[in-house]
Amino acid sequence: VKFPIFQNVPRLPSPLGTFVYPE
Repeated sequence: VKFPIFQNVPRLPSPLGTFVYPE
């Protein structure tokens, strides 16, 4: 399950471009 979470350094850009998927 992927939860969009704000991080200082985005690893994987989500479709929204504002959220990132934490490993």
